Amino acid sequence: MITAATKQKVTDKLKACIAVANKRYNINVKFPNVVYQKRGTTAGTANYGTWTIDLNPVLLAENEEDFINRTVPHELAHLITDMVYPHAHKRMYGQKRSPHGSEWQSVMHVL
Repeated sequence: MITAATKQKVTDKLKACIAVANKRYNINVKFPNVVYQKRGTTAGTANYGTWTIDLNPVLLAENEEDFINRTVPHELAHLITDMVYPHAHKRMYGQKRSPHGSEWQSVMHVL
């Protein structure tokens, strides 16, 4: 179970990263829906269609500080990449582009 305090830390981190992205890219990033349903060894996923970040509550609880500082911006970077570089996740020549390609890396560096 994720405590309210931990959820607030996640929210605060997302807000801080969104503020940086909005300023750097001159965009208006909508706050994502955040759920804590991811299971197994995957720390989190981002869904562009629903604008949702799904975080693994077990891994978050076990590694709270590192998880919030690394995984939360990592997943948000996927959503922001879709806004700033909409071509980055599209299929080209029959193959999907890398989700951690140069566009995502540049957004991650900003965050």
